[in-house]
Amino acid sequence: MSLLSVGELSKSYGTQEVLRSVSFIVGPGEKVALVGRNGCGKSTLLRLIAGKEEPDAGRVSLLPRTHIGYLSQEPDLSAGTTLLDAVTWAVPRLVELERRLQELEARLEGHPSDAEELYAEYAEAQQEFAQAGGPAYAGRVKATLAGLGFRESDYELPVTALSGGQRTRAALAMLLLQEPDLLLLDEPTNHLDLPAIEWLEEYLTRTRSALILVSHDRYFLDRVVTRVLELEEAEIHSYPGNYTAYSRIREERLARQQAVYERQLQQVEKLEEYIRRYGAGNRATMAKSREKALARIQLEPPRTRKAEMRLDLSPGLRSGTEVVCIERLSKSYDGKQLFSGLELVVRRGERVGIVGPNGSGKTTLLRILMGQVDADAGHFAFGHNVEPGYFAQDLSGANPENTLLEEILDAGAATVEDARSLLARFLFFGDDVFKRVGDLSGGETNRMALARLLLSHANLLLLDEPTNHLDIAARDRLEEALLAFPGTVICASHDRYLLDRIATRIVEVAGGEARVYDDTYAEYRRRKERERLLAEQAAARAAKAAPPPPPKRVQPGKGVRPQDLRRAVKAMEARIAAAEARMQELYNILASGSTYTDGDRVREVHAEYEALNNSLPELYAEWERLAEAAEAISAR
Repeated sequence: MSLLSVGELSKSYGTQEVLRSVSFIVGPGEKVALVGRNGCGKSTLLRLIAGKEEPDAGRVSLLPRTHIGYLSQEPDLSAGTTLLDAVTWAVPRLVELERRLQELEARLEGHPSDAEELYAEYAEAQQEFAQAGGPAYAGRVKATLAGLGFRESDYELPVTALSGGQRTRAALAMLLLQEPDLLLLDEPTNHLDLPAIEWLEEYLTRTRSALILVSHDRYFLDRVVTRVLELEEAEIHSYPGNYTAYSRIREERLARQQAVYERQLQQVEKLEEYIRRYGAGNRATMAKSREKALARIQLEPPRTRKAEMRLDLSPGLRSGTEVVCIERLSKSYDGKQLFSGLELVVRRGERVGIVGPNGSGKTTLLRILMGQVDADAGHFAFGHNVEPGYFAQDLSGANPENTLLEEILDAGAATVEDARSLLARFLFFGDDVFKRVGDLSGGETNRMALARLLLSHANLLLLDEPTNHLDIAARDRLEEALLAFPGTVICASHDRYLLDRIATRIVEVAGGEARVYDDTYAEYRRRKERERLLAEQAAARAAKAAPPPPPKRVQPGKGVRPQDLRRAVKAMEARIAAAEARMQELYNILASGSTYTDGDRVREVHAEYEALNNSLPELYAEWERLAEAAEAISAR
């Protein structure tokens, strides 16, 4: 049974056909990626499914009472409230129930004459609140905000004061808290740092919601999705598996199509040659037969590959062996230490990846190396013949009033013909070269900045999030160029696929420190996972060594007020909800195959799960005792 059915969907804007008879289905809980080049119509398709636009033809069908959660690239967040209030109101029914319970509690404290009816209403509301996950909801809100990179100090920020990235993360938090049947996410990892991306990955793999995901983050797609829909030339093609499987199957499919086409051409050539030689001779009958065979052949040209960005990075000079020497480098900003005592020697040909959460100091480190920011302590020096080139995350340095052509000429192109030829390599054709720099999209601005970088002939590339705004095909070309680059690369990025392919060393900037790992990115990730598991085991051992004292039991009797008992009931409900939530977390850990690579980890998780499971009957019994006592004392 399909949750979503899209049938013969078509959409055009003027003469531009975006979707042509697109059909596919999505089952309950299925995780699907929607991939394709920038501008091919992916966002349009999501808007049609979400009901934000109407198709020219075709239909979108959903199971009855299906709840859709849609995250656009420009989310709308209601104003006039704080971040915490806005996100809390993601599930208004729970907020209203909690408010109703508080109102009823206040009325009951006044010993009204209709107390019996109010208690019945209170019990009903309390049961509905508990069944909907109300006791744990406030914790879920804060855990979701924390997972998406918000700090507790952000909670009271007015919605109107949030940046574009913060608004997107807040809107995403609201969608996740609603737990819709179908999530439509358009570039959800934009504005997320690596810890938040990993948190979202974990959430999406565990959620029961079905998912259609638009993303250029190939590592993210590999971890989350089980099927890929490719939108190309207004048509949909479906591939099983994650992004890596899709890439392999797609290449095999294109290769088969090319082979079939070449065989057809050879067959046509042979038939035409036979007809030319024998069409008027004593084999004319056979030639006529060949003509009929030729007429039956339907040539099927393979799908042509779209023009792709061509990036050939060639340094002007060969640098010395030691490219950068950094000694005891330190930097603080607004009283916050970013890193201290950094020691690093980068040699020719190395590709160093810089990783860390947003705001940790990655960009600051690159700007220090470019001489744009001064370090607080320590120093660095470039080696012999080193020529640095900088790709800024904010894509600064260009004149917004220039045309593309003028910008590339200013950057060093010798002639107009050279500039146009270079821009064509970065997919700017015809009148595109006369676009104002200030009017370019994010992807176009990124491609222009890469073209300027190519003109610099630098032998040391300092790159700050170079894959931002690039589609997958452009990211692939950039990675290939960096792998072929004979110079040196220092690259700050959240793009794990990029880091996995190119990085030969890793610098982690986080928590006021900069740590150097002589590892590839994959080796670094394995090392960090081992560190995380060891820390969890140490915390678990510490928790077992000092168990928290049991909650003080409230005994009904003389001097006990109804509100005290009600608070005790609510506290016990919260404790039960917390225990059940933790058991679910432990169950998910035990359900993961990766857990069983560590026998000690399995035993610890299983022991904690069993301890909580054994404690639940006592908690339920205590809750019933308190609830009965509250009823009894109120009936006096």
